[in-house]
Parts: sequence; C-alpha cells; structure tokens
Amino acid sequence: MLRNAPIRSLATLTALTLALVACGGGDDDTTGDTLADVEPPATETTTTEVPTVATAAPETAPPATEPPPTEPPATEPPATEPPATEPPVTEAPEPDDGSCLEGSYLIDSEQLNGYYNALAANSGAGLTMSADGVVNVSFFDGAYQYAADFVLSLEVAGTSGTGTATGNVNGNYTVEDNVILADNETSSLDIQITVAGVTIDGSDLGNDLITSAPINGAPFTCDGGVVTLLFQSGPTPDVRHPVVLTPF
Repeated sequence: MLRNAPIRSLATLTALTLALVACGGGDDDTTGDTLADVEPPATETTTTEVPTVATAAPETAPPATEPPPTEPPATEPPATEPPATEPPVTEAPEPDDGSCLEGSYLIDSEQLNGYYNALAANSGAGLTMSADGVVNVSFFDGAYQYAADFVLSLEVAGTSGTGTATGNVNGNYTVEDNVILADNETSSLDIQITVAGVTIDGSDLGNDLITSAPINGAPFTCDGGVVTLLFQSGPTPDVRHPVVLTPF
C-alpha cells in the first residue's frame, strides 16, 4: 500500500499537467506563447511639471544720493542805525596860576560894545546901550587896575540918553581854578547918564554892573597867548560875556 503511493502521486501530477495543457490549447493566437513572451503593458511615464512660482525680486533701495548743494538765499544785511554821536565835550581849561595874566591890556570899542549890548539885553529894563572908547586893564604882582574912559549911548522906554564912564578901580587879586578873585578894591569909577535932560546914577541900571569893574569873580582863559575875561553880563554870576584883551 505504501509502495503504490508515489505512483499515484506521479499519476495525479501527470493528470494535472495534461489538464493544464488542454486548457491552454483553446486559442490559436496564443498557442505556444509562454509567460516569458508576454510583454508587460507599457507604462507611460507622466511628467508632473512643478509649476514655477514667479518670485518677485527683492526690492532694493536706490543708492542714497547726496542732495545737490543749495546756496543760501541772499539776505540783505540788517539795517544798522548810525552810531549816536554825542556832542563834543568842551574840556575845562588847564588850571593856570595866573601868570599868563601878567601884563597891560586894552579893551577896545568893539569888545566894549559887545559887553554893554549883552548887559542891556539881560537887564530886563527894555534898555539898549552901546559904548565908544576904551578901558585899560593891567595885572602886575598880584595887583590889578581897571581904568575906564568911554562914552555910553542908550535908549530906554523910547527915550534916548548919553553917559560917560571915567575913573579907575584898583585892587589885589589871586587866581583860583582860573577865576580872578579881587579884594581891597578902591574905586573912583564914575558913570553919569543923562536921559531927557535928567542925569541919573548909572548904578540904577544894569543891576549895578554898569558902575562896577567886572573883574572880580571873572573866569579867564589864556589860549594861544590870547587872554579872554568872562565878564558878568546878567543878574546872576552864571550869565557872562567873553571880552578879549589886546596887549599893548
């Protein structure tokens, strides 16, 4: 029993083989074809195109450019006020010890007229005066002399008159800050004025200045060798008129 098993197995295998061959012989077109002769179906290779995404180029800033130089606008220079000018300062004369006064001098008619015109104008009495003549003035060794010899013409309140001035005034003097200070005066000066036939004392006119020698208290200068006295010509000592002395 066991010895027949391989025979049956072989017979079974043979029968199966024949059955397979018989099944495969039903189609003339494929007779004799083997599995090796069957080409596998062609497979198409599909190319998948990857869409390209356009990428914008990165923006780049333009290179920095220097702005063109600009000229500053022309500006008018600010108007400048002219510097304020101060009035010239008149310097006080250098102090003098009075030595420049030493000498003999003449006050002529022109200088007398100027002085008496100023004296009359400042009198406040509506008076006008003029003088014709001279006055001699001298300064020596601390002593002075004022010698008058002139004629006055005047008009007051519409009435004319005449006068005469004669005589001397003598005294001592000192100098302080360019001012003559006189003392120990003696006077023989006489001024008589006749108006409308009436003679009056000149001391009644001109605040007593007509009858006095205007030396005391007179400031003086000696610029360039020219001696000038400032005679009082009004009611107060600060009202003065310059009188130039001519040496002789």
